[in-house]
Amino acid sequence: MGIIDIKTKLISIFRSIPFFSSLIKNKEFYNRTLDSIKFHKERDQKDDEKTSPKNDNIKLHCIWVSEVFTPSTLESLISSLGNMGWNYCDNDLGDKIALSEWIVQNRANLMGSGWINGGIVLNYLDKGRFIGAGVRRSNLPKFVDYCHLSIRNITSSLTILTLQFVIKEDYRDLTALFKEGTYQTKVEYKKSGIFYRSASYINIEQQKRTALKDKLDQMNDELYSWFSTNLPGLYSQNSINHPTVDLITSDEYKLVDSSKHTQSYIDLLFPYGTEIWSAEKDLPVSLISKNLTSSPDPVLFFGNFKDLTIDNKSYGGETTEGLVNKLNSYLERNIDLLALHTSLVTHEKILTSIRDKSLSETKGLNQTIKDLSKIKTSFLSVSNDIQLMADDVLDLTNSKNKYSYDCLDFEPPKYYKGQRSNLLEVLRQQDEMRIKFLRNLIKAVGSSINSDINLNSTIINLKIQRTTIVLALFTILLSILALWNLISDLFNWLIN
Repeated sequence: MGIIDIKTKLISIFRSIPFFSSLIKNKEFYNRTLDSIKFHKERDQKDDEKTSPKNDNIKLHCIWVSEVFTPSTLESLISSLGNMGWNYCDNDLGDKIALSEWIVQNRANLMGSGWINGGIVLNYLDKGRFIGAGVRRSNLPKFVDYCHLSIRNITSSLTILTLQFVIKEDYRDLTALFKEGTYQTKVEYKKSGIFYRSASYINIEQQKRTALKDKLDQMNDELYSWFSTNLPGLYSQNSINHPTVDLITSDEYKLVDSSKHTQSYIDLLFPYGTEIWSAEKDLPVSLISKNLTSSPDPVLFFGNFKDLTIDNKSYGGETTEGLVNKLNSYLERNIDLLALHTSLVTHEKILTSIRDKSLSETKGLNQTIKDLSKIKTSFLSVSNDIQLMADDVLDLTNSKNKYSYDCLDFEPPKYYKGQRSNLLEVLRQQDEMRIKFLRNLIKAVGSSINSDINLNSTIINLKIQRTTIVLALFTILLSILALWNLISDLFNWLIN
């Protein structure tokens, strides 16, 4: 018998023993993984070149972030504007009215809607720019150059504050992410103890998508944190991401057939399943979102920088400043509609969360009382907001012209043609249906909470009754002991 035969025989014996059989399979799995990695690495250079167009650059120019103030959070806005010193500009331009006073007065008028330009927001130490303009100041995130502030009472019960954060030049270039180090296929193992269970291969395209998404998420998260600290409203107080739009341009991307995009870094921004809505012909920009009509996640406006700055002399020429000013004037009203839409989605999430909490198992008497108190307080706050907002929002959505006034519309993806309307009409219909749904949801959640409160009240009463019985028995026992001691003392007195 040769050495090979002996080795084969031993392996056969070891395979019959469960533990050693697992070790052998584990080693064989690992070896197959190494072979797969070699195969992937042979393709890495081509994949890297494919996802790194030589003549393309993508830049993040600005980020719009909105905060919504409902009746229950309006006081937070009024006090925040005062605390930040934003009621008036820091240079005397003869402001006739404080921002907080304008908001209150405008919400109380017959129309219940209006818009005010809040001017420029600069860092405290930035003293040399925008002389003669209305300037307010704050400690802005490090990557922000300056901001445009606007406040819109979209209805008498909803105020939307939007800041267009213009990104500093040093932070605009997102292409730099792909020039740092070398990308190659990675493998991630899932283990149970010492044994491999599975392996996932992360190719270069996936890594670049993740790097780009993480970078944008990081910047957006810093802006959400800034809002939570300085201007907390509906989103900050419920720890939900704000309505956000990132403006990104590409050197090479051409806005033609969105289902057949050219080879550009911009392709890395498209998660699988993304919807791409193209703007009207007068502005070569598109809006992308994974699911715009039911998700408050950030969306993106994107386009070719050269196309976007054509005939832009009146806005400052072919410059980034001209671009962000132009698009801010075009898209500001759209941003407010997105904020309105996502506020309704947010209220739906808050209500369903309250409902689920009210149905969760109780954890002791004291905790039950605390939980029910919190749930009832949260429910009253959100239900009051919805009841006060509902008629206003329905009035807005019932009129197509009023809803989409001064807005830029977007055409649906080509595969939606004939099936779905333009973006503004989709949002209007969604908002109209959602406010009706919210009213019904309030009734359902209210009934659930009341039944839970009644049930828990019954449980609490039973526990109180049981405690009362125990105390009564204990009192009787003490009385018997006292009587026994009295009889004993009397007996001892008679004997003595």
